[in-house]
Amino acid sequence: MKYFIKLFFAASLFLILASCQTENSGSVDQKRIYTSYELTYDANTDITYARAQFRFGNALGTILKLSSNSSVKFNTNSLNYVEGLGYYEKQLGGQVSTGTFMFTDSLGKSYTNALDTITPIQLPASLTQFKRNNSSTVSWVGTAQKAKETVITTLHKTNTTNFYLSYGSGVGATEVLVPQNHINNFPSGTAAETFIERFVIDSLAQRPDVGGFSKIGFKGLKKAISIID
Repeated sequence: MKYFIKLFFAASLFLILASCQTENSGSVDQKRIYTSYELTYDANTDITYARAQFRFGNALGTILKLSSNSSVKFNTNSLNYVEGLGYYEKQLGGQVSTGTFMFTDSLGKSYTNALDTITPIQLPASLTQFKRNNSSTVSWVGTAQKAKETVITTLHKTNTTNFYLSYGSGVGATEVLVPQNHINNFPSGTAAETFIERFVIDSLAQRPDVGGFSKIGFKGLKKAISIID
C-alpha cells in the first residue's frame, strides 16, 4: 500500500514539474501502457471526478494520448482528454461512490476495473482556529480509518502555494494530529484554510503487463481557520 501511495504522489509531482510531452498510444507496445484511474468526490464543488491517465512503461513514463482506435470510459461515459494536464476526465454531478473504468487499447484488448465505494469525511463544525506554539488534535466527522485508507488534513496559507499535510495514524484512527511546527509557519492573525480527505490507492485487477493503480477518494469541505497566539 505504501508503495502505491508513494508512486501516486511521485507521479503527481512529476506531472506538475514536467512539461506535458505526449506520445500517441498506438505507436508503443500495448502491453507497456501503464494505466491509472481516479474517482474522487469533492464536496466543495459537489462533483465526482473520474480520471484516467496512460504512460509508457511506468508511473513516471511519457504521457500517452490515446490513438483514434483506443478508448477509455467510466461506466457509460467517455472521458475527454484534458490538454496541458495529460489525463482523461469526466465530471459527474453529485457523489458517485463506485463505478467501472474500461480501457480498450489500439489492438482491441479491453481492461475493466470496478472501484469500491468510499465513505465521506469532514472536519468538525467546531474547528475554527489553531493556536501557535501548540499542536492540535482534530477529530474528524465520519468513520474510523480503515485498512488501505489514507487520511490527510491539509493546512493551506491563503493566497500562497504553501501546504502542510498531517496524516491519520492508521487503522482505527478517528483523528489527525496537526503538529506545532506546521501551525507555527503561520503568523498570528493569519487567515488560513484547511480540509480533510480520505482515499484508497490500490493495484488494478486488469491492466497491461507493466501494471497500474487506482485511487478512490472523498475530499471534505474547506474551512476558514484563524491562527492565534
